[in-house]
Amino acid sequence: MAMYIEKKNDKINYLKGLIRLVKADGIIADEEVEYINIAAVGMKLDEDSIAKINECWNSSKKISVEFSTKITAMFFIQEAIQLCEVDGSYDEAEKNEIRNLAEELGISEEKIVAIEKWVQTGIVWRQQGEALIKALSED
Repeated sequence: MAMYIEKKNDKINYLKGLIRLVKADGIIADEEVEYINIAAVGMKLDEDSIAKINECWNSSKKISVEFSTKITAMFFIQEAIQLCEVDGSYDEAEKNEIRNLAEELGISEEKIVAIEKWVQTGIVWRQQGEALIKALSED
């Protein structure tokens, strides 16, 4: 992550964007909050920055995000889609929010679809690897 998310404001916006996604379905799991908090600490953000991020959890205002470069914005979208897929349920609320974020960041639908396909390919690849290891260990 450090390669694309180096600037403090990009780190803050990355986490704010993830909070926005978490809130999209109206359900905030403790694990999701914990993940964001651990990520903030891992990014070596100061207390003021972490406080700014934590304000997003209870805010009813739309969380806006912007990044310093196009590649940072693309990286955020890629990471966000991967995180949405982690639980095996990339639902409509998450898909809609990804598209809203992408539109605000100037990222086309075509690029979102390409990233989604890449993520799906990666998931299948990982599952095949896990099945292979299991099959090979059974003899």
